[in-house]
Amino acid sequence: MGASSREFLMMRMEEESGDLYIPALPKKEIKEKAEKDAKVLIEENKVYLDDVLVDATRVNEYLSTFIKTLRSEIVESETKDKVKGVEISFKNAPTRLNYKEDTTWQELKEKLTERESLLKHAEKSKEPVYDSDGAEVPRVSRSGGGQVINLKY
Repeated sequence: MGASSREFLMMRMEEESGDLYIPALPKKEIKEKAEKDAKVLIEENKVYLDDVLVDATRVNEYLSTFIKTLRSEIVESETKDKVKGVEISFKNAPTRLNYKEDTTWQELKEKLTERESLLKHAEKSKEPVYDSDGAEVPRVSRSGGGQVINLKY
């Protein structure tokens, strides 16, 4: 954590004193508080946002792994139904059909993969591209996109 990020977070904790006890809040209020705190951070402009983003991402990774490990070890028979206002319940994950066992599905999937490859080729090609039936392969549009921030550490 960068020094300025740490200083800011410590300052915010001192300002809010007991208000930082997030576990007692309902999920909706936790999200609202997180959004509000982020907006305050942005508006106060006292730290570099990229420093805080990196620090928060690392904390998030730590907590995700921590929670995943706890979830894998928790035993239903030893768990209370409600803890600190949070209901805990267990259920079986849904099952899915194994489509790969069907030869017709496999054939269609292979054709779809081939078609996708042909469409990609047509987009990159400057000349018209034709499929095995002699029909011209259209140049399809792209969807999605937008800016994404990647963090590698």
